Amino acid sequence: MAKKKDSAATTLDERLEALRRQPKEELVALLAELAATNSEAEARLARHALAEAFLRTDERFFEQADEYGAREALLEHADLLFDEAGLRALASRFEADLTQALHARGAAERHDHAVYKAAAAIGFIADAARDPDLSTRTTLRYSPNPNPLQKEHFAERYIRYGRPGEALAWLDGEWGFREEGRERLLAEAFAALGDTARLRAVRQALFERTGSVTDFEAWRASLPPADRADATEVARQRGKMHDDPITGARLLLALGDDAVAEVLLLARHATLQGGDYDRLVPLAQALEKKGRLLGTIVCYRALLAAILTRAYARAYGHAAEYLRTLRRLDARVDDYGSLTPHQAFESSIRSMHGRKVSFWNRIRA
Repeated sequence: MAKKKDSAATTLDERLEALRRQPKEELVALLAELAATNSEAEARLARHALAEAFLRTDERFFEQADEYGAREALLEHADLLFDEAGLRALASRFEADLTQALHARGAAERHDHAVYKAAAAIGFIADAARDPDLSTRTTLRYSPNPNPLQKEHFAERYIRYGRPGEALAWLDGEWGFREEGRERLLAEAFAALGDTARLRAVRQALFERTGSVTDFEAWRASLPPADRADATEVARQRGKMHDDPITGARLLLALGDDAVAEVLLLARHATLQGGDYDRLVPLAQALEKKGRLLGTIVCYRALLAAILTRAYARAYGHAAEYLRTLRRLDARVDDYGSLTPHQAFESSIRSMHGRKVSFWNRIRA
């Protein structure tokens, strides 16, 4: 049996060597004949033809359409047009552009559009080929000491394409103001690697950094059931002491401590960021469902005051709705405690913003 295999291999080698010796014209004719009788061969030849056509027309056509993003859109989906060989050929074309641009730039440390344009094209092809090494090598050619943003791109690609272990080298060390992004990628990498111990540590660090509901739930989910009660108590204390009362109140609500969330908002109502519409409105709605009317009122007052203070006329419709809501809630409140009663609050609003006629007209409508 071994002799038969050796004989077959020898015969195949001889055939390949004979093909290599054939003139190019005869090989082309053979391929054309094969394509005419074999659909798979025909499709492969068509893909190579597309790659060749793209390379020939790129400079003539795509450079003109570049300002519209045409080339980037095609490169992003290059895997739909080309097979692996075609993608590599396409990458080589832009690597040559990058080499030329780097040579033109020389040792000067300046921004060069041609360098970044070629590198961006290779990045698209790297994604199409699912090859993070290609994009990493390309970036290192023009930026041998990558900054945190570039490291983030490296790590994200390695994780996305199923190579989380190789992301870790780029996630070592602190990233300054981008540290939170580094920790989130570390969590993704450790989760993909099944490294439970380090995943829990990073999830806890993220929660301690942000105090957000999402980060608490992610940390809690990573813990064994026996440790979750202690984590909940840590979160409760974090919510009470959070620098941002909106984040703190949202966390306390998620823990079921709506009364404590309301106390926090009443104590810190002067520091509420009324421009934080995306978080304040859901918070107000959640508090009202819980019957925490004073906490609800504090949220709507902050929203209303922020719009009027900015004189943001396009949002006056929302502001008018907030004032109507405050009037509706006032009818349900027996005691405002230390909070200014509604009539006094509305009088102060009229005093400060009485000249914003377009707003007050919406109230009378």
